[in-house]
Amino acid sequence: MSQDFPSKIAELELTLERVEHVLRGPELELVRELLGTVLEVHKLALEDLRSTLGEPALVAAAAAEPSIAWVLAYHGVSAEVLERALQTAAQREQERRERAQPTREQEAALIPIVRLLRRDAEPTP
Repeated sequence: MSQDFPSKIAELELTLERVEHVLRGPELELVRELLGTVLEVHKLALEDLRSTLGEPALVAAAAAEPSIAWVLAYHGVSAEVLERALQTAAQREQERRERAQPTREQEAALIPIVRLLRRDAEPTP
């Protein structure tokens, strides 16, 4: 995923908040209409992309690239594609972890960051 993608999403959300805070009445409705039309155009193009590439290729792309999965889900193109992409990504991560099983010596030397940040009531091993 492009490193700029999350920051651009945050920028988009902040801009939308500003627009809704500043504009009122017909101006706000006009902006909402414009955004709705842009989103619909994007959705149609993404549906054409799915038709052209095929569902399996789109699932693979969404599983490999979280930004693609986000755009597909945001535009409502296919909940099935998103679900399969998430399953495929989880499966790939599990396979990667299985291949990268550390030795006991390596395991003792590395403390997962999650354990350092955990604030559970139970003590961690």
